[in-house]
Amino acid sequence: MAALEQAGGLADTPAGRRKYLQYLAWLAEDEPARKAQRFDQMSRGWVIGSRGFAKDLIEEHGDAAGRGRQRAAAMRAASEAVWEATLPQLLERLGRTEAELATSGKSAGWKIAVAAALKARTTATNRWLGATLHLGNLYEVSRKVAAWIREPDPALAKKLQIAPNPKA
Repeated sequence: MAALEQAGGLADTPAGRRKYLQYLAWLAEDEPARKAQRFDQMSRGWVIGSRGFAKDLIEEHGDAAGRGRQRAAAMRAASEAVWEATLPQLLERLGRTEAELATSGKSAGWKIAVAAALKARTTATNRWLGATLHLGNLYEVSRKVAAWIREPDPALAKKLQIAPNPKA
């Protein structure tokens, strides 16, 4: 535990935790010790330093947040590319086409099996599966796939190479 390490390199053992509790009790009773550690200044604001330092920190954080959003968008795009590349392979195993996704019913067993296979192999979201496989909204996808996993169609599971659920 980091707090034990920070409190003088104490070990994460019953004895180390006891010593840490004694240390906290000592800090609570000893006003000069708390002031020496500047607890008062640390709790006054989110930045300790000059206004210029705070401004630089805000600008740096803003730049990092922007890069984070760009990375997240790139990751989403990369994930979707994987899902889109995997889908035709699964459809081919079943002798189905992407056109059939739109014309078959929302509860077609083979479509739900494809969704289960995509979820087993990728990080495909229920929202994407619902829209791409024409299965309905994300809640319906979740419900349908969970039910299929509990009681899979053995023939479809074999064709799609979905391992049986040991919990089922």
